[in-house]
Amino acid sequence: MIFNKKSEEYNSLVKRKEVEFEIGHVNEGTPGRSDVILCLASEYKVKKEVIVLKRIVTESGTNTTSGYAEIYDNVKRLRKFIQEHIRKRSITSN
Repeated sequence: MIFNKKSEEYNSLVKRKEVEFEIGHVNEGTPGRSDVILCLASEYKVKKEVIVLKRIVTESGTNTTSGYAEIYDNVKRLRKFIQEHIRKRSITSN
């Protein structure tokens, strides 16, 4: 997978990075949520527990997946701002 950051902004009020990205996956299958979270964790050198994948889209017939993720400074901040069902989706996808 080839990671390409489209935009990144740090939200100092919430203490998180807000990242829009594209992942190229030529000669590979469409990546799942867990694959994308692991890719982001590797790219930003953070634990996967602080990443919330908000949107992931692969256009039909393309080898590019685009998405939006939030990377929190720590798990405590994530728990304060992210609803439980969203947190569970991120945890169970790993």
